[in-house]
Amino acid sequence: MKDNRSQSRIKDFWEQGSPMKLIGENFSYEEKRKFRYSLQDYMHSTFKFDNFVGKLVLDVGCGAGIDSAEFARNGTSVVSADFTRTATQSTQNLLREANLPAQVVQADATSLPF
Repeated sequence: MKDNRSQSRIKDFWEQGSPMKLIGENFSYEEKRKFRYSLQDYMHSTFKFDNFVGKLVLDVGCGAGIDSAEFARNGTSVVSADFTRTATQSTQNLLREANLPAQVVQADATSLPF
């Protein structure tokens, strides 16, 4: 059984902003992308975004959407999910700015609507 009060506090915390959303900064998609992958330079070798061409990927906990965008840039169909409105809006905005296809859903990872 879920502790609704704890879950609400957790959600409230993450609604304040996702990592890599860079709240208060007016960075473009490309600037966010460059920052993300310079800071976490292991991501491309670990995730191998280009190995998912033509596949469907579910990005649970999409945050600001930078990894969702990277999958999409590499020819992957992506469904981005996060339990906060802040993250889903950030992801939608980022994918729109990058002119990448977007399927973004607000959902709790413990009860996905699929």
